[in-house]
Amino acid sequence: MAATTIDGKIIDGLLGHFGGFALPVGVGVAYPGMSFSPNAGEPYVELSVLNNAPIQRMIAFGKEPERLGIFQASVFWPEGQGIVKATDLAAQIGQHFARGTKIRKFGVIIWIMSDPDIAAPLQEKAWMQVPVSIRWHVYP
Repeated sequence: MAATTIDGKIIDGLLGHFGGFALPVGVGVAYPGMSFSPNAGEPYVELSVLNNAPIQRMIAFGKEPERLGIFQASVFWPEGQGIVKATDLAAQIGQHFARGTKIRKFGVIIWIMSDPDIAAPLQEKAWMQVPVSIRWHVYP
């Protein structure tokens, strides 16, 4: 079923654009709201859509607000394999959502207004995590 609201279209557009990225063989994807169990020793990317408060620039009621948020793609790499491969994959995802990217979905244009932020690797119990924060903006 296709999204009918702007909020749904934004999520659909961001996930669809990510789906156009060729992940290396053996890298899984944990989509938001979908069941996923990572396999021990195999890398994966976890996706999240984080909405921010809409901005209403007009006093007139009935006008759509500006919408903005962060699309988070966190690369999880098995511990003990260093940080190079995880950071490299994170940077490739960031390049796929480079500043100036326009994602068009069902009449909505999602703008990527700044280069994605690639955070420092975070050591977790069995994984090395490298978060990629992609800031998006939708104008009315």
